[in-house]
Parts: sequence; structure tokens; C-alpha cells
Amino acid sequence: MREERTWRNDPSRAAWIGVALAIAGLILWGSLFRRPPGTEEVRNLDKVIHFAAYALLALTLCAGLFRLCRGWRRRYVVLLCVGLATVYGVCLECAQGLFVADRVFDLGDVTADFLGSVCAASVWGAAGKRIPFLS
Repeated sequence: MREERTWRNDPSRAAWIGVALAIAGLILWGSLFRRPPGTEEVRNLDKVIHFAAYALLALTLCAGLFRLCRGWRRRYVVLLCVGLATVYGVCLECAQGLFVADRVFDLGDVTADFLGSVCAASVWGAAGKRIPFLS
């Protein structure tokens, strides 16, 4: 008889969720402080950074939540992760507009967040079965 997986006997669940939370924390830190000097010189660099950061967030969320929600279909995990990452991005953009002096809500940033999370979660959904440490 198979032993049911728990947090204690499957530490990879906690590890992936921990990595996702650490990435979310880094995104929070980067979003709520002033822009580093010189980043305005490169056009759309912030969109590339948003895309990459939220792609990484969605990928780690998929790996962690798939382990946490055993029995869920991959497509539901993908949709949940894209939704979580996108809502997180919208909340941070709103916080920027309200609390950070030189930053404003930017729909382009939210779009980059969404597209990054969709791309990474889709790749995970399609290829995650073939990559052992992600499934």
C-alpha cells in the first residue's frame, strides 16, 4: 500500500512553494522601490524584466502547486498559476500607483506579467511531464 504524500515525506512541495514565495518577494521588492538609475535609457527594458520575472514566478508556482494539488489536471494548475501571477501583478501595479513616488500603474506592465506567466505555465503544462524535477 502506498503511503500518502505529506509535507513531511515530500519536501519538494515545500521547496517549490518556498522558491515561488521568494521570487514573489523579490518581485515585490523590485516593484515598490524607485527605479534604478539608467533603466529609462533602454526602451521597454522594464517590459522584458516583467515578462521574465512573472514567467519564473508562474513556472515555480506550477511546479509547487502541482505537487500540492495531487489529482488536479495540469490544465487547471496552469490556469490557477496564470491567474495567481496576473492578480499579483495587478495588485503590485496598483500599489505602485498609490505608494511609490516615481511609479505609476502601467497596463503594459500588466500585459507583460500576463504574457510571461502564460508562456511559462504553458511550457510547464506541455513539457512538465518530460522534465522530472518539474513534475
